[in-house]
Amino acid sequence: MLIKDKGYKKIAMLVQDTVYGRGIETMAKEYLGGKVEIVASLTYDPTKLSYLSELNTIKEAQPDCVLHVGLYTDGAVIYAQALKEGMDNIPWIAVDGSYDMPLEKYLDAARFMEKAVIGTVHIPDMHSALYKSFAFNYKAANGFIPTVYCDTTYDGVNLIAASIKKANSYNGGSIRDALAVVGLGYPGVSGSIAFDQSGERIAGLYGIWKVEVQGTQYKFVITDQTLSFLRPKE
Repeated sequence: MLIKDKGYKKIAMLVQDTVYGRGIETMAKEYLGGKVEIVASLTYDPTKLSYLSELNTIKEAQPDCVLHVGLYTDGAVIYAQALKEGMDNIPWIAVDGSYDMPLEKYLDAARFMEKAVIGTVHIPDMHSALYKSFAFNYKAANGFIPTVYCDTTYDGVNLIAASIKKANSYNGGSIRDALAVVGLGYPGVSGSIAFDQSGERIAGLYGIWKVEVQGTQYKFVITDQTLSFLRPKE
């Protein structure tokens, strides 16, 4: 969605060769199909120590933007090497797997991210009464506000409990079938929850993150812009 909104036409994709990476890659290609030219599409082993080959292929393709799908552990290596290769003049868009990297541990990666990378991560509706109540109680119990995915974890536990109650059984198949009913417009602290036929959440709210220098430290910042995700009907 960010790629489309920003008007990028030539895209390079650098994707972790895992279920997580390939799943997002498939969705991105379906969404971007016919809207952009994918000039490079590379998968990589997240345990590698060098990604210079992949980075050089991307440089030669001269994309308007690089879509990186990975976790922060391999992302830290990729970003540090991309910085040394002078690739901070190309916009990069990352996913939630790169969010919350311990930036003080990976300073070269942080420098690159501050210059070139933005990304998306799930956020709750901060204005909803349900979330406000959840956040108040969470802070009272833990001494700090909820961090990323605390709200979805909370909803997940409650959905499972409600499904067990509805099924009146601890059988996995029965719980799964009950979840399809319970999770139909379920009012969660992460927003209204509904699932499609494959069990994927239909809609969600995402924030855009970037890395900034605050004083002497690099910090993740969620911008004021939000994106509403709506999965196409099958």
